[in-house]
Amino acid sequence: MAAVKVIEVVLDKLAYGWSPEETHFQHPNLSLAQIHAGLAYYYENQERLDAEIDRRRDEVENQAAESANSAFRQKLLALKRHLPNSSTSYERANEYPR
Repeated sequence: MAAVKVIEVVLDKLAYGWSPEETHFQHPNLSLAQIHAGLAYYYENQERLDAEIDRRRDEVENQAAESANSAFRQKLLALKRHLPNSSTSYERANEYPR
């Protein structure tokens, strides 16, 4: 399936409810035969692939939680709190008169 992985095709189906034809429309580099083969592979190995999808989702959620509380982000928020005014002089100059 070239650069598009079976899991990506499956996620498109699960997330968007795409038919093989819609998947082909969205990924014209894939033939309908490749899409059907990928879905057949998924159904033959559904338990293992669902576990991999869950593992990837957990990894992304953990990374998002870590970055939300990163030291760098905390420093940026602290700097922002010390700014005298959040709007720039450009923004103030281009405000519409009331």
